[in-house]
Amino acid sequence: FNLDEEKLIYVNKNEQNDENLYLPNYVTEDFARLFGFLLGDGYMRTKIQDNGTCYILGFAEGEHEEINQKYFNLLKQFYGNTKYAPENRENRRYGKYRASNKTLVATFEKLGFKSGAHNKRIPEWVFSERDEIKKALIEGLADADGTNRYTKAGTWFSTIELCNKNLIEDIKEVWDSIGYCSGLIKSRCNKGGFIKAENRQIKETKSYSVTISDYVLKDSENILNVEYYGEEPVYDIGVKYGEHDRSEERFSRNA
Repeated sequence: FNLDEEKLIYVNKNEQNDENLYLPNYVTEDFARLFGFLLGDGYMRTKIQDNGTCYILGFAEGEHEEINQKYFNLLKQFYGNTKYAPENRENRRYGKYRASNKTLVATFEKLGFKSGAHNKRIPEWVFSERDEIKKALIEGLADADGTNRYTKAGTWFSTIELCNKNLIEDIKEVWDSIGYCSGLIKSRCNKGGFIKAENRQIKETKSYSVTISDYVLKDSENILNVEYYGEEPVYDIGVKYGEHDRSEERFSRNA
């Protein structure tokens, strides 16, 4: 066909070329929502094959088909050729939605995505993002690992429970930074012993949870009463320079 070999794009089997990527130039709400969901139910791995290395990013199929399709469509939005792979092994009901692309995997790695339930954290860049990006990411994570419900007044609540305490603390910190309400972090031990599948016994585990809602916290509250507590020594701490300068002389005296 007289093709110029220098202009050919070489890919591994079952992998599409990078021209099929539709990644945004900056993080959008849809991308943040997908990233959050993958933090909950997603995985990333490389698979060594005879004809090269295959790079895979995907998520496990869940019980709610509406959620499956929602994030399947989001994954297709940024990477067109996304496939559903049914589970062929016995005693496994659910399959996986996945995309295979080296650049896609490298992008998520660079953004701080890690596989493994105990390894995942909310990356540092999220904490300095716009509130709408933070909100979309946490909502995506809640779709993956949260129990969502609404009050009669329409307030949304989600209880997210994970084995990863650090990730739960990250979720609470990000959600609080937006100005929304969150509860205390709780823990519980899940007793093992029961058989989940043939020759597979569940071990005892410890999980952590936090409940978040879209109830906006007030900037201030009224003082209801003032009670006399007593007297005790207080300490005046100053700084030498900057916004809270109290002069070098006073700083030295108080120190």
